[in-house]
Amino acid sequence: MQSSASTTVSSPAAKVRYDDDWSKTARGGFKVYIAWNRLNGGAAVSGMVCDTRGGESQFFSLDLDVSQQPGITLALVHVDDAGRTTFIDVTLTLVRDDDLISLKCNLPIAVNEFFYDAIGEWSTAPGPGPSPHPGPDDGGEIVIEAPGDATDLIPFIWLRPLSDAETADAALRFVRCKIPALLTLYASLDAAQKVSTATTYLNGSDFVKDIAGLGVTIALFPAARLKFMAAPGAVPVADLVSAAEAALSIPSLADFLQDAAWPAALQRVWQSIFALALAGQAVDAALSNQLLDILRVGQYLTLLTLTDDALTHDLCRQIALSAIVAIPDNVAILPPVPAISGADTATPPNTWEVLGVGKLKMARQHLAGYAPGELADVVNVMPRERQEMLERTVSTTTERSSHVDEQAQQSDTSRETSASSELADTIHEVMAADGMAVDMSGVTPQYSNLNLLLNGSGSSSQGRSAWSAADTSRMFQRLTEQAARRLGDRVSSQRGKEWQELRERRQSQLIDNTGNERLVGVYRWVDRVVRVHVEELGSRLVLAFVLEQPAQNWVAAVAAQGAVPLKKPAALPASYAAIQPGNYQDIGADYGLLELEAPPPSQVVLSATISRVTLGDLSLLCVPDGYSVASAAVTVALSDNTFNLACSICGHDLPVSSAPPTAAPTAAPALASASTPAPSGTLPPQLASSPLSVAVPACSTTGTGPALVNPPNQPTSVISTVTLTGLPITTGRIPVTVMSAAPLFCVTVTLTCTLIVPAAGTANSLLIAWQMRIYNRLQSAWKSAWKTYDAALHARIDQASAGHTGKVQRDTLKQACMSLLLQVSGAPGVSERLLEPQFDWAHMTWQYQSPTSASGNNWPQSHTSEATRPSSDRLFQHFLAAQAARVLLPVNSGWESWLLFYLQFKRPWIGGPARTLLTESTLPIMEELLRQDVEAGDHCLDSSAQIPLEKSRIPTENWTVRVPTSMIYLQQGAELPQMYRHRHIDPEPEV
Repeated sequence: MQSSASTTVSSPAAKVRYDDDWSKTARGGFKVYIAWNRLNGGAAVSGMVCDTRGGESQFFSLDLDVSQQPGITLALVHVDDAGRTTFIDVTLTLVRDDDLISLKCNLPIAVNEFFYDAIGEWSTAPGPGPSPHPGPDDGGEIVIEAPGDATDLIPFIWLRPLSDAETADAALRFVRCKIPALLTLYASLDAAQKVSTATTYLNGSDFVKDIAGLGVTIALFPAARLKFMAAPGAVPVADLVSAAEAALSIPSLADFLQDAAWPAALQRVWQSIFALALAGQAVDAALSNQLLDILRVGQYLTLLTLTDDALTHDLCRQIALSAIVAIPDNVAILPPVPAISGADTATPPNTWEVLGVGKLKMARQHLAGYAPGELADVVNVMPRERQEMLERTVSTTTERSSHVDEQAQQSDTSRETSASSELADTIHEVMAADGMAVDMSGVTPQYSNLNLLLNGSGSSSQGRSAWSAADTSRMFQRLTEQAARRLGDRVSSQRGKEWQELRERRQSQLIDNTGNERLVGVYRWVDRVVRVHVEELGSRLVLAFVLEQPAQNWVAAVAAQGAVPLKKPAALPASYAAIQPGNYQDIGADYGLLELEAPPPSQVVLSATISRVTLGDLSLLCVPDGYSVASAAVTVALSDNTFNLACSICGHDLPVSSAPPTAAPTAAPALASASTPAPSGTLPPQLASSPLSVAVPACSTTGTGPALVNPPNQPTSVISTVTLTGLPITTGRIPVTVMSAAPLFCVTVTLTCTLIVPAAGTANSLLIAWQMRIYNRLQSAWKSAWKTYDAALHARIDQASAGHTGKVQRDTLKQACMSLLLQVSGAPGVSERLLEPQFDWAHMTWQYQSPTSASGNNWPQSHTSEATRPSSDRLFQHFLAAQAARVLLPVNSGWESWLLFYLQFKRPWIGGPARTLLTESTLPIMEELLRQDVEAGDHCLDSSAQIPLEKSRIPTENWTVRVPTSMIYLQQGAELPQMYRHRHIDPEPEV
């Protein structure tokens, strides 16, 4: 392809020094080197293209002043040592995008892989100056112009259906299995059975171990494929048929395809590819590529017999001979029904899913300048009036962080705290709480219908209801305006503070109007004017992830950092009933409580000593609540055993009596017994003194004589202890009665009390009261421990995320997505290092799902400091508190087929990324990715022209967003501003 503005010139006589160059290895081992100089202020280029291995150089010249998009195609030819000639085409195009000019190159990298991208970019803008996109609302009020560099706001993904052109073009780009007997293969087997069946087939005789076993003609297919692809230019179908018959040494192509040997061999090839996909090894890579070439050539020969003019073009022949092989869905370990998806077996809420092909767009902003905003204040001073304000002292408190990491200052201050990034942070905040405008909830992707709208609904491919570029721009415009309004609500609080401080400073000044005119000062807020537009970044395969509590792992890692890792306080027992005498000390130690109240003892001993007469005294012995008397011990001490002692304890009487002593020790009268029942214990006999006795001698005469009186025994001291059981009074106050006429006596009563055993289904009140007291102390200590833990954790979080909260979120979500994808397969060759380059992490988008309040208000602004916090901090708080995160992740170009095969077969394809198989349900995905002219409607099957290298550029729509600030200024003049309605609602002004 060569436009009228592109000319190829001969080699100059002298060597030219070039300012820019670029090199890359192309198909066939070509070392392509391109060098050029920019001319006419960057609007034209002149340079050369050569193969560094040797050969003649080609020179080119492209000028945008002559053509809108000049381009040229140059051929590089190389002759190897064996005399074989190979060539490739190098296409160069000069493209203008506003003030940005790029030199793009189209270069074949492999058999079915092409490089098409900018190899050089430069700007023709003169530098900082007026806005490159003036708008209807600019006027003459913008007084400060911004630099021309654009900054990213947010990536944006939308999906669309497969066009009719892509559907027809798929006949060339893909090879399908059309043998009915093979379509149901592996249909009723599970994953393990499929692998086992494939392994058995690999070791069987039907497996194609060498393509020579398929016949001499079929063995020539891989070599003939290279010859067919090397045929240059347009060739009639009849000549292509003759060339095929000559290359394969067959008399008739039609007879060969109709012979029974060809379908039988084709069935063996398909079966062998199925087995290699499920259980093949790396040593089978070369064999797998040969089998794929056989299928490609077989389809190419079949298309030749249809006498279709599509294959007359060399580009269409290359597409057909580089077709992607598609196997039935039933062969895959994870069939795409209804979609390719998976989940984390350890954490079920974490899932991933292949959505389909989406158009990746990037919203960019230019700082256009500053404009006066709403009215702040008006000061009036009449002629010859003197306004003098008394100076007041106003103290303000400003919270500032004095410890800022140097790295954060260098890398993140300009991005996260600058005025331009504040709008981007607010848009992220709107998406995190109000929804990302891409609400995919309730959508189940079907690869036969990829027309998924951004609200989550779907429509048939016949409906042709895909969003246009204008719809996308309008939706994103509404999103930016909503973010600007939200930013204005937050800035209003900050404006109030700034204005109050300004008034206090201004009131301390003297305003003296000595003129004859009224003096009016109009103060206005300053708004930042931002120009926003959407740029297309191409079609990408999109994966969706749902991540439960996305910040959990990062917070745990932060808590584990440092010399002493933070540890969450132990869980508080669910009820006071869990507090027991055997575990209360261990539970208290978890919260640092080392001196807890001891539990009520199981046994209490009460003791009282009585040394005087006591009658029913209730103050001496009192059994504590919750206890009962189990036994009692009474110790009696008398200084003179000639006296008796009466005692009653706990309702039991101890009967004690005394009698005068006798001469004979055997004379012992009976003891007087009390009227009460006999107690279980009695005083010993020594406490009952012998009564006084008189002995009269027998009469032997009639005379009388003196009576003989025996004196009593000497008094002795007595001490004795009696144990009492089965007492009738066991709780409360115990009555004590002691009576004795002895000059000195003492009674000691000891009561052994035990806890009352509650009835079934009840508990001891004393134990319950102790449990509740201990539980209250534990609860207070638990709250204090959590408060201390939260303070320490937040301090570590602030330190770990200072200045780069956005990077923390992106890295954390990236790690979670990688963990999910790595769980798909346990293959030893699949690692994070292999998967990471396959995804476009820079354009990953996400939405946080946080709990909403009962009133439905997702934006509470109860505290002034919370309302004035930067959007980056508020977004980071959404990240920390999010219950789940929905992530949309684009796949880098060139890795789609490898990734789709890996997700369905749980293992990489042994033949390499460039020759990876697909399943039939995923063909629409690859068709859209391979075709860059889907909206133009050109394809090989119905057009005699070559496929254009690039789609026609869609004009980019621009709009203006006014972002409020807390700055204020005194305008020139006393005219009040006029208020206009929004230009999208009513363009007429309202005074």
